[in-house]
Amino acid sequence: MDCEIYQYEINQIVFLQNNFKYFSKLFLLIHDCLNAKILFNILIPLLSGLDKEIFLRTTFGALVADYLNSLFRWYFAEVRPHWWNGEAKKVRIMQFEGTCECTPGCPSSETMILAAVLFILLSSFMKKFPQRFTSCCRTYLWMAYVSALILVSLAQVFLGVHFLHQCILGAVAGILIGSLLSSNKFTDWFLNLSKMGFHSLIISMFVSDVCSYWVQRFFGIDPNWSTKEAFKWCENSNAILPESLIMYSLMRNLGMFIDSSQASYSSGCFTASSTVLTESGERRRLSELRIGERVLSVDGETGRPVFSEVMLFLDRNTEEERQFVHIETEDGTHVTVTPSHLLMNVDSTGRRNYVFADSIVEGDMVLVAVNGTTLASRRVARVSVEISRGVFAPLTRSGTIVVDSVAASCYALVESQTVAHFSFLPIRAATTVSRWFSSARVPEASRQNGIHWYAKALYAIKDYVLPAKLLHHH
Repeated sequence: MDCEIYQYEINQIVFLQNNFKYFSKLFLLIHDCLNAKILFNILIPLLSGLDKEIFLRTTFGALVADYLNSLFRWYFAEVRPHWWNGEAKKVRIMQFEGTCECTPGCPSSETMILAAVLFILLSSFMKKFPQRFTSCCRTYLWMAYVSALILVSLAQVFLGVHFLHQCILGAVAGILIGSLLSSNKFTDWFLNLSKMGFHSLIISMFVSDVCSYWVQRFFGIDPNWSTKEAFKWCENSNAILPESLIMYSLMRNLGMFIDSSQASYSSGCFTASSTVLTESGERRRLSELRIGERVLSVDGETGRPVFSEVMLFLDRNTEEERQFVHIETEDGTHVTVTPSHLLMNVDSTGRRNYVFADSIVEGDMVLVAVNGTTLASRRVARVSVEISRGVFAPLTRSGTIVVDSVAASCYALVESQTVAHFSFLPIRAATTVSRWFSSARVPEASRQNGIHWYAKALYAIKDYVLPAKLLHHH
């Protein structure tokens, strides 16, 4: 784009920052409250419990907007204000906590996704409950809609996150997407789409995004050029989160196609009172375990005890009640785990296998940690069923974990440690990449409530890609 346009819009940022600097906290609040992260993590999940039809339509709209935004950003490959100004060294503009992003700048993802989601949301409610929305009420709501887009655009420009034209293009694209997906023809087609068709469509979108990434690599274009620019020109690199990487958004898209009917899939978990041994020698309850800590696990290749990093929680819910299997060995060691979770079983030949917890019976052998970190076989003396509140499922880098001194897998639902561990390769890769940037923050587990979005995605497609003999059956 013409440098004169960039310079003109840099002057707009300087004007806003100089004349409205006392409103910086307000602009930061708008940026934090009206962004795509809030839509994906709060608004859309709330809709799943209100109206499934509106939830699916809004979720699909958010996916389409995010999908197209990713393609547009790669195609236009535009810089952000601080990157261009850093190279041009024209004027000094202030940076804020929300300024640093890792993706190309055009179009603005904040205005594009917000415009599409809110348009679909308003249109859907007005069509579903026409008697509750008078013409005057509709007018005020659409005025509020436009005002929200203007406020978000001003916040983006003030903070130096985007140039003004990037915000405008994002808003226009979002409105077009919203109006298209709110049309009667689309509604009829969408509501008659089978679950298999819906999942296939979303997965195709995800695959095409990934293909775009590798096409750029093939032609010698570095898809991660914008990440390097962000770390080069951001004054506070701690403000750059791994989730702002474009591959994170692609992986998030894969998880967002889960509709409310997938809530019946329960992951495998332990109880809140279950404990693990940390590398420091401390026994820690799973409810107090933090991401990044190293806990006792079993090496997948050698079978020896190792300490492995906790990368995330596949499931974490302090309030949910669930049925558990309580397994106790002859020496008094006991573990409480959901029926579909994989435990390490030792057969008559001494070979170690991973089996579902509800398939273990009295007389079976399980692997137990004795004297701290030594692994030994112990015979199961009693098996019972109980109901308990609180579910926790930490995922370690090794894919295994020793809970209440009993060796277990981190996975469930699929009776193959190899398949399950391989399916989480993208998560391990993303965690490794994020660690290259030493300033990247480690997320707090306490903020998570429910099944991790990537795990949800895998649970949804498992019935389509895996043979029935590998799956857990209620």
